[in-house]
Amino acid sequence: SRTISPEQLYERRKQAVALRKTGMSFLEIAQIVGVRRRDVGGRWYAMWQEGGMKALKVGERGTPKGSGLRLNTFE
Repeated sequence: SRTISPEQLYERRKQAVALRKTGMSFLEIAQIVGVRRRDVGGRWYAMWQEGGMKALKVGERGTPKGSGLRLNTFE
């Protein structure tokens, strides 16, 4: 979600993995953490399995500074 900070999202992802390790279902975890089941079961858990906790970190959002992409006067 774009309404929370990257740090908060990272904490949610870590919490989801910790809950999964206790044996909870993806649906139960999604309800506790406040996201869709597929975010937990389809993305976050797979990211953790492949790259550990560091894979759960949130990358920078938006267009990189200095990319040269700008709106013209008509946009």
